[in-house]
Amino acid sequence: MRFIGPNDITVVILTYKHTDLALDTALKLNKLVNTVIITSDGGPKLDDRSELPDNVKFVWQPDVGNRAATARNNGLAQVRTNGIVMFDDDCIPHPYCVQAHGLALNMHEVSYGLVCQEKWNINSDARMGLFIRDRTYLWRFGWTGNMAMRSDVYDKVVSHYDENKQPRFGFDPLYNGAGGFDDMDYAYACYKANVGTFLNPLAMVHHINNHTVSGIKELSEADNYKKFVKKWGVTP
Repeated sequence: MRFIGPNDITVVILTYKHTDLALDTALKLNKLVNTVIITSDGGPKLDDRSELPDNVKFVWQPDVGNRAATARNNGLAQVRTNGIVMFDDDCIPHPYCVQAHGLALNMHEVSYGLVCQEKWNINSDARMGLFIRDRTYLWRFGWTGNMAMRSDVYDKVVSHYDENKQPRFGFDPLYNGAGGFDDMDYAYACYKANVGTFLNPLAMVHHINNHTVSGIKELSEADNYKKFVKKWGVTP
């Protein structure tokens, strides 16, 4: 397993309406890592990208309904490092979050961080009750609001098939973003591929609950639930 240092990590931040939050996080992290990529699902564009540091990139797609998975894939496709750390724009990382993920990726293929509803408070994250108890549970909590992986995982895990039944990598656009099912779907694909995962108690973000996907109130978690069960034959 190749060693991953700070200069071998790219941070990918998904955004929709809150480009300003994503940019603020990017500017706090860009000196700590190789590259930061902000990938937007049709939200506000940055007014003047010429003012961005050289290692901060902005990727944008038109807003034609929720396509969070596609936007995330757009950003991940530009990664050129061996380590990837993912956040949503409404998840503010603890100052040592990226470093904690980087350390974990030298021992595990995927690192799931904590998404705390109170500021960086471990006890406010529901996953702590499952900590290290049973790996078969961890895929239910693989949230891209705070997830890291080795880039070869993204390149090798088949998570879905296209209309021609050809295998595809990355996050499945089948889901519309409600309930985080595109996140859970990818985590389950990693589990099925026997990818080594770790629930990382040192990698924390504060979830401030500004939605990173479009039209969240109109989206149906029930529909995504049915899609997940039909696809994998298990209940999340």
